[in-house]
Amino acid sequence: AVVFPAAGFVEMALAAGALWRPGQNCDVEGLEISAPLLLERNSSKTLRFRLDARDGAFSIGSRARLSDDPWLVHVVGRIVEAATTGAPAAARPLPSTAPDASADLHYQRTLAVGLDYGPAFRPVQDVWIAEDTATARLVTPEGVADEVAEARLHPSYLDGAFQLLADLLAGRGAAASPSAYIPIRVERLRLAQTGARVAQVQATLRRGGRRSVLVDFVLYDGSGRAV
Repeated sequence: AVVFPAAGFVEMALAAGALWRPGQNCDVEGLEISAPLLLERNSSKTLRFRLDARDGAFSIGSRARLSDDPWLVHVVGRIVEAATTGAPAAARPLPSTAPDASADLHYQRTLAVGLDYGPAFRPVQDVWIAEDTATARLVTPEGVADEVAEARLHPSYLDGAFQLLADLLAGRGAAASPSAYIPIRVERLRLAQTGARVAQVQATLRRGGRRSVLVDFVLYDGSGRAV
């Protein structure tokens, strides 16, 4: 089975916000994954996105296609009015030193913890580590190039940002023995531009523990503007 990516749920929420409040900027907050969505080759599922127009609360559920089974809720969250303060600064130039991890090493690290990414979800090319911050150069995978402009934030890019946990935590304390950290909650996501090609990501570790970590991510386009 294939696990549907957390970044895909984020894209669904962003798209729903654009339909609900056309012409307005919306943030996603408190997106929490309570159950993984597993996709299997020989069976299909129906997804349902439910939005409460009173307060923007939403849920995403699934069930077997053409069945009357109860809906299994995978995600809850809220679509809210976009914040107007605290926009990230422009990106700094990528380091001129040799990267700490190449694409090959990065995906060896993810595979070592059981995360095997297909070609559409391999945007990470180079990674630099400086204390609690990972900076990465991203490229657009060939298989998704035609999809980027139609997306709010293409899941390949956001998933690539989440993947940096494998590099940021490599060899650190409790993470010295490899283990997978996967996103289960997005506290708040702000989208500054839609359909952008992400070229750089910065991931900053705010809090780390044996079972969970808190990380801030900022994605930038090729000109250094926050996405």
